[in-house]
Amino acid sequence: MQTKADKYLHLAMGRFARVAVMHPLHGASVLSVMFE
Repeated sequence: MQTKADKYLHLAMGRFARVAVMHPLHGASVLSVMFE
């Protein structure tokens, strides 16, 4: 279960990273909500 969660988190973070690169403002807003 933990492994599956870690894999999903890794994929999600990678996706957010690419979005942040393409759309800085959108990426920053998403990250700010995630780490609020």
